[in-house]
Order: sequence, then C-alpha cells, then structure tokens
Amino acid sequence: MKHFLTALKHVLFCQIICWSIFMLFDEEIPFLPFFGEPDLALIVGIIILVIYLILYYAYLPKIIKKKELSSLKYNTFLFIIWNITTILIAYALITLVDNNLLHVCTGDGWACFLNGLEYYIYPIIQGGLSALILFINLIIIIYKAIKKRITESNFKNQNYAHE
Repeated sequence: MKHFLTALKHVLFCQIICWSIFMLFDEEIPFLPFFGEPDLALIVGIIILVIYLILYYAYLPKIIKKKELSSLKYNTFLFIIWNITTILIAYALITLVDNNLLHVCTGDGWACFLNGLEYYIYPIIQGGLSALILFINLIIIIYKAIKKRITESNFKNQNYAHE
C-alpha cells in the first residue's frame, strides 16, 4: 500500500503541474487572458515533461532508498497511475473543449490553427513519456543482467585458471 500511495502522491503532483502550466500557455482559455499560443502550450508542456524525465532518473533512487520501496512495485504503480490520471484528466478537459467551455477560438486563420487539438495531442505525448521511461528501464535491466553474466563468467574463468 505504501508503494501505491507514494506513487499516487507523486503522479498527482506532477500531473497537476503539467496540465496547469500547459493550460496557462493556451491563450484561448476564455477566463484566462494570457499572451501565449496553443502551439507554445504544447512546446512548454513538452519541456515540462522532459524536465520530469530528468528529475525521475535523478531522484528515483533517492526516493526508493529513503522510503524503503521496492523499485519494481513503485515503478509499476507509477506507470499505471500516470496513464490512468492522464486519461481521466484528458477526458475531462477534452469534454470541456468539445462543449466550448475551456477552449474558445475567437480569431481566424493561424490564430485558430490547432483549434483545441492540443488537448488531444498532449495526453498522447504524456503516454509516450511513460512508454519511453518503461523502455529505458527495460534497457537498463537487460544491461545489468548482461553485465552480471559477463562478470560471473569472468569470475569462473579466473577460478579455472588458478586450478
């Protein structure tokens, strides 16, 4: 349960920050007159996700060690909760966009280039981030397994050489 609650807390914190910053840079939010643009919102959203990717690998070992967590359990919960919250938040926001409550394009031409599509694209990018982390972790696991086999093989060869 400790793994789940820790992962839930971290995911909710990160998701709220990601979506809040993303929405702040979307100029067509009717209640938030800001000078950003929808494509700028996507760019800033991607930058925030890259920062989270770096922080994930920088602080994950510290979090796991400090809270005495199993890396596999924590990462599994983190992956599942991240994707579920991404889907839920995206669904809620896309519903608001489709009902013209969140994203109202008042301009014409390039001013409405994405016309709310950024709210469909950003969750796909977030899902891609979690898939990237899963892929990188898989490569690390395979690398460690190969390294361990090579080390064990070299150790056995050294023992045979001494006999």
